[in-house]
Parts: sequence; structure tokens; C-alpha cells
Amino acid sequence: MKSLRAIDRTDVIFFMVSVGLLILLVPALAAIGPGALVLALILLPIGALFAARRALNAPYLSPTFIVGAFFTFIGVGGYLLRDLLASAGFRGAGISIMLSEAESFNTLVLISSMTTVVIAASYVCIKGAAKRNDEIREFRKFEWVSKDPSILIVFATIVPLLFIVVTVGVNDLIARSYYLLGERGSFAVSLGAPMATAAVVVVGYVFGASRGTKRLLAIALLVSYAVVLLSFGSRRFALIPILFALGVFVASNTRKTRIGLVIAAALTAALLPLPLAFRGAPGHGLLPYLEMFRTLSPLDADWLGALNNVLVSFAIIGRTAFGLIDMNMTDIWISVNPIGGDSAGWYEIAHKMRLNAYTPTAGIGELANVGWIPVTVFALALGAALAWVELAVRRQVQSGAQVVAAMLLGLTALFALQMVQYNLRSAIRMLVYLAALELARRFLLLIHRSLSKNKERRRYIDQRGSTLTKSRESVELGR
Repeated sequence: MKSLRAIDRTDVIFFMVSVGLLILLVPALAAIGPGALVLALILLPIGALFAARRALNAPYLSPTFIVGAFFTFIGVGGYLLRDLLASAGFRGAGISIMLSEAESFNTLVLISSMTTVVIAASYVCIKGAAKRNDEIREFRKFEWVSKDPSILIVFATIVPLLFIVVTVGVNDLIARSYYLLGERGSFAVSLGAPMATAAVVVVGYVFGASRGTKRLLAIALLVSYAVVLLSFGSRRFALIPILFALGVFVASNTRKTRIGLVIAAALTAALLPLPLAFRGAPGHGLLPYLEMFRTLSPLDADWLGALNNVLVSFAIIGRTAFGLIDMNMTDIWISVNPIGGDSAGWYEIAHKMRLNAYTPTAGIGELANVGWIPVTVFALALGAALAWVELAVRRQVQSGAQVVAAMLLGLTALFALQMVQYNLRSAIRMLVYLAALELARRFLLLIHRSLSKNKERRRYIDQRGSTLTKSRESVELGR
């Protein structure tokens, strides 16, 4: 055991030295020139992820990797493609931002530094909590195949579909004159659409874990949800391949399902221009979109708009952090306060937490607007939180609760997106959901164990009573 702990300490020292050298490399390259400094900032979070890889779960099961890789993609991609994205204007986004060279550089520094601190904090917490190195290596090779799911799960996935059809109405789904269903006060956008998104993952799980009739039902439900989400004309339609593949992977972690995730991610990227094209269509709904889909050529797709739809996050973070909006610590405290908006005072500051009517300020930018101390403290706390979720995912997978693990990973991905395109308060809500989900699972597990112990205790008492009765009967017969 001592040797294993020694290996743990050696790994931690190796990681900290590696990150320290990367940090020291920044001023050294700054003396060479601005290009070398930019290269160092690009390599800083990438190097941190590489150095931390042995402590993390496999990338597809690692909350730390998901957040770190996504933040790095936004920072590196947004900086390198800043001029191209600025030329896109409002294509694919609700705002057009042109950052100065100084603002772009400062934004890269912000994202790169914060991401590196998050990864380092998560690594140290995971190494401190892990019992031994072998445990981590064994889990990275862990594979599973789920049991045949209950028919109740299949019926449960029908509920969001029925909810949307009843709420929106078949006629509006087929054809309508307006784009967003929410403009008519529909409940479907606020509740039905997120339910449908989650249901596609469950449908993939049923498909991957079952055979025969249940698998046919899963295919029918997949087609039904594809039709409904296509009629919405939103980005959720483009997410169907990756959501379904995620569900299949949750049912069975094999080499084939991991390859399927990669292929599905490529399909999702290929479908992203479609929702952007649907926004400007003369008619909306299933039939107009199918007609447009039939005539649309990949060469006509707005690929730059689709890319800008994601990487505009870089400019949003930069404008939030270094623009004209003035924020203070009170705004940050209100944003991280998990209680209701009225009680926390959110609606008193909400008006200034927007760049325009369509675009909120970004969580990372809000922290940097106040100063480096909030950025550093939040990054350290986030790293610790991600380490906690990392270990929770590990426990769920090993205990056979892959669906719960998938929910934790999904909420982590939503948190990463919220931090770069939405308010800090919206992102914090995802962390609250994460904590609530894990704590609820632990509470239910505690109740289950308590009931099991009581049942075992009663069984033991009954057995003892039966044994004593038989002993008395034997004594009486002997007399």
C-alpha cells in the first residue's frame, strides 16, 4: 500500500511540475514574440489535459475532460478564426461582435488560464480521493452490457411525444406561418422540447439494450421524435444522432458503440446548418421543412453560420469581460445563489446581464468582468466539483447505473455550454441539478439499504423463532 501511495504522490508531483513548466513557458515565449506567446496559451490547457489523463476517466466518461476540452475548443477555435467569424455577422447568431486585437488576446488568456486551473484542481482532488492508481487504470478499461430494459421504460419515452402533440397540435406541427412555437405561448418549448431531447437518449438506451419487439418500438419512437423535432426547426433536431448514439453507448460500452459516437458526432455537425436555414424559410413546420430539405444542397448550407453559432461564444465572453458593462461582486453572489430569482434579487440586475435583446452575457466573462480573484476562486471550486462528479460517474458505471451516469455527463455538458453562451446563473443551475441528482440517488440508496437490513433482521428473527420452536418440540417429544 505504501508503494501505491508513493506512486500517487509521484504522479501528483509529475502533474504539478508539468503544469508549472507550461506556466513558466508563457513569459519565456513572450520574450520571443507575440506569436510564440499565443502558441504557449494554446498549448497550456491542452498540455494540462494530457498530463491529467491518467487520473481521469476515459474521455467519454470524464466530466473534467468534457468541460476542459470544450472550453479549450472555444478559446483556441474562437481566437484562431476570429476574423472569419467576425465576417459572418449575424449568420448563425443573435449578435455580431468584432473584438479588438487586445480584447481577443485577453479573452484567450482568460479562457486558457481558467481551463488550466480547473483541470489542475480536478486532478489534485481526484488523486486525493482515489484509493489507488490501479483503481483508475482498471476503470478506464471497464466495459459493460446492460440487461434488457423494462417495458415500462419504453412506455415512459412515449409521454414527451404525446405531450408535444397535444400541447402544440398536429396542424401546427405539420405547417404554420411562424418559426418559434414559443412565440404563441406554447408550453412545448419550455418543457416538451427538453423532455423530448432526454427521451431520445432513453430511446437509444432501449435500442442498445433490447432485442425483438422492444428494439422495433425504439426505432419507431426514434422516427417519431425525429419528425417532431424537425417540425420545431431547432438545433435539437441536429442533436438526434449524437443523443441516440449516447443512449446506445450507455446500454453497451463496446468498441462499436464508441465508434458510433464518433460517427454520430460527425452527423450532428453535418446537420447543424439545417436549423439555421429553417429560420429563414417562407413557411414553417414539417412539410415546409421537408420540401426545403429535399431541395437543399450541402454546397448551399451555411457552414460558416453553423460554425459561428458555436464559436461566437469566444466573442461573447470577450465582450462580457472587457466591454462597457460594469459588474461587481454583488452581481456574482446573486448569480451563484441557487435560490429563486425573486428572493436572490436576480430580476433587479437581469437587465444589465445582456449584450442585446437576444444575447445574454457569458458566465466566464461575468467572472472576469469583476476581476481575476473571482475567476480563480470559481475555477478552483469548479475543479473540485468536477472531481466529485468524476468519481460519482465512476461509481454509477461500476454499480450498473449507467443511465444515472449518462444524466450526470449530460448535465455537465450543458453546464459547459451555459458557461460560454449564457449567464453564470444559468450555468450554476446545472451544477445544482447535478448535486440534486447525486444526493437524491444516495438518499434513495440509503433508504433501500435500510429497508434491506430491516428485512434481513426480520428474516433472522423469524428463523431464530422457528429454530427455538423446533427445539422445544424436540424436548417435549423426548420427555
